Amino acid sequence: MALRLAVNKLMKVGDVISDPLVGWLSDHLPFRQRRKWMIIITTPLLMFSITNLFSPPSDAGALWLLAWSLLTYLGWTLYIVPYTAWGAELSGDYD
Repeated sequence: MALRLAVNKLMKVGDVISDPLVGWLSDHLPFRQRRKWMIIITTPLLMFSITNLFSPPSDAGALWLLAWSLLTYLGWTLYIVPYTAWGAELSGDYD
């Protein structure tokens, strides 16, 4: 139980670091429709990491949980941050 909680804390720390970086990246990519492309590119990563997270081998341990959880959290961040920011770009009267 303690090991699972430690893995969860490490995932949250990784999430705290990655969220602002992905937000900055989403705002500063130098091409049109940058948010859409981040979502499209990230979707296979998210699908692959979720599949491996929920289908572990019989000898999987804490390292397996940590690695695939971190990739799932990163994939989700790379997907959801541009997705939520995209609405402001789509609106014509945001200001």
